[in-house]
Amino acid sequence: MKPESCWILQEIAGTSYILPYGQAIANLRHGLRVNESCAFLWEKLQDDPTRDELLNEFVRHYQATADELPQLAADLDEFLAQFQAYGILQPEHCADKKSDTTPSVHASSAKLSSDPPFIPKEFCADGSIVKDTKEQFLRIGGLTLRLLEPVLNTESVFAPEFAPFTCAPTETVEQTIEIRADETLADKTPADGIPANEIPADEMARRFPSDTAAEAAESVAAAGYGNTAPGNIMSTLIRHPQLTVEDCGTEYLLHFPQAPQIREAWLKKDGTAARFFCTLPFEKQSVTDLFHAIRIAYLYSAQKKGVFALHSASILYQGKAWLFSGPSGTGKSTHTGLWHRLFDVPVLNGDLNLLTIRDGRPIVCGLPWCGTSGISTTKDYPLGGVILLKQAKHNLCQTPEPDRQQLLLAQRFISPTWTADQLQSNLQFAGELAALAPVRILSCTKEDAAAIYMKNVIDSESL
Repeated sequence: MKPESCWILQEIAGTSYILPYGQAIANLRHGLRVNESCAFLWEKLQDDPTRDELLNEFVRHYQATADELPQLAADLDEFLAQFQAYGILQPEHCADKKSDTTPSVHASSAKLSSDPPFIPKEFCADGSIVKDTKEQFLRIGGLTLRLLEPVLNTESVFAPEFAPFTCAPTETVEQTIEIRADETLADKTPADGIPANEIPADEMARRFPSDTAAEAAESVAAAGYGNTAPGNIMSTLIRHPQLTVEDCGTEYLLHFPQAPQIREAWLKKDGTAARFFCTLPFEKQSVTDLFHAIRIAYLYSAQKKGVFALHSASILYQGKAWLFSGPSGTGKSTHTGLWHRLFDVPVLNGDLNLLTIRDGRPIVCGLPWCGTSGISTTKDYPLGGVILLKQAKHNLCQTPEPDRQQLLLAQRFISPTWTADQLQSNLQFAGELAALAPVRILSCTKEDAAAIYMKNVIDSESL
């Protein structure tokens, strides 16, 4: 009896949870708050025991008598059924039954994860890559980015939304993002490529986003290219219609299925560099797709620097940024729109906000990505608080328990959760943030009274 991968047991403010990461999140799995018995069961499941072995462990742990054994067995089966319902327990290992219909956490990626990605031959040979490049520098969320793009007979491949964040050239750069373009690949298909694990090491070294040839060769050697059996190099972390993430040892390989002109991207695990391989000609939609793909690389690097992205709309009130967050369709844009109309406060960003902590103070940073709202800012502001929205027939503001504050915040982050370490990084930052700024749940309508009510709460409680 064995648990699925992509789950961890995590204590949050004294409460135990079993939480998804990686493919489990991509498969829309939800976390589970557990008691001491469930936490004990989870730990024992790591050893792949049978049901009888688990029951014996329960008996020893609780020093159960013979009269208590039937109830303990019933409790165990209830726990196992709950784990199965959440997708935590592998279906083929569930107690007393096997299911061909219960979806596994990796059901959507089981086949794909065993097939190495295909690399276009032209990119391997470096044959028709546009060699001439130009650079620009950006400052976003306290990080300096160096953007390198090919010199083309067209406008820039970088979206105009980056322009307000331009800064002076500097030698101190947190991340270099390079775009490589090839005009011969427009009609190519995966059949025109070769499996990544069959690429010779010297050719692979030209693909990795490394500063020097020696560094690239070292990365390639560490990953095992050129002398590794098929299927042993890459492991799939995320397989989603919008993004695929492959762990390649020292780099991540990213694919964007809905952005066909972005053939692939390589991201160094230390976050310092990313290289995107694209086809030409570059259309307007391609510029937009690349703009959003670069966000993935940026947020990965930002997370390592203690900067996190919260899916939220924000307003500026009394000199502070107030963030309103909730699942899509909850009404965060509607609510911030009410504030703007009723109280003439500016909306800072309509969809996404960067958060960090500087000198013990939580700060909201401007960034160019803002969903479809078209509203963003380049400025940084102190954080007033985070309001988590829920639709309701009446308006009510509540303070969740500390563990819920931390978990609900982390669940609204769009910073990467490809690995357990990234999930824990998000949770740790959420805990630090909740200790420094108010986090509230606002159950509300979409009427004017909701914004009036929340403003009165902020004013009366001096939040």
